[in-house]
Amino acid sequence: MIRFYDEVITKNKIKLYSLVKEKIIDFVIPNSYYVNPKGFLYNTLSENVDAHKETNLIYPYETIKDSFYDKKYNCIDGLHPIVLEDILESAIETYNRIIENNVFDWFDVKYFINMPCIDYNDPLLMKLMLGVITSKIALLEKFIEIKKESKDPKQTMDKIVKESSDDISDILVRLCGFHKIESQVGRTITTSSLNLNAFKNYLDNDFKLAIVKPIILDGEYDSLYEKIVVDRFLEKNPEYEGKILTNKLIGY
Repeated sequence: MIRFYDEVITKNKIKLYSLVKEKIIDFVIPNSYYVNPKGFLYNTLSENVDAHKETNLIYPYETIKDSFYDKKYNCIDGLHPIVLEDILESAIETYNRIIENNVFDWFDVKYFINMPCIDYNDPLLMKLMLGVITSKIALLEKFIEIKKESKDPKQTMDKIVKESSDDISDILVRLCGFHKIESQVGRTITTSSLNLNAFKNYLDNDFKLAIVKPIILDGEYDSLYEKIVVDRFLEKNPEYEGKILTNKLIGY
């Protein structure tokens, strides 16, 4: 069962140094949450003007696309292929180092969330950091698996780009097993998973569950099967009637 995080329904603040105001401010963490496949709470910090594309996973995704299209790094000693496994290994090493030492350094914060933090011992900062790192790991692992199974990586990536409109949020939810959480205007958790029992913690906290069609790379999506799964779930759990939203339109 997916853990319910209190952070998604409360306003959380972290102390930052504002370069614009030239003083310490309380920065409110935006309502941009996901639960990633590793079970961590992930925030894209999309409303933070200082947050960069490593935080919202656009940089890793662009690198992934380049690898599928056989683009190469331009290094001092010439062109080198992009090896996703090496990037994944580096991210895992960073995660293990932070977990083992229960601490991270200035470079980690600058690289992953680019926020001028004041208190590096703030537990919320640790959660933000681990959310980004584990999400990057999950994204890389999924695409490494896809690339290994693909007969034509370029064609596969073309299909992903077309199906998702090349939108990272769509890719995370419909392809990579992330669950997007909305709690500002109505409580909703959006997923492409049909493991409905896993979401009971959110349903019990007045969330609705919105199911979107996943990106299928081989074959077609069975919408009839989705209906059967939902109907059986509601037969066994009638208290959730009206809380399961199917045929959810893309654009959440």
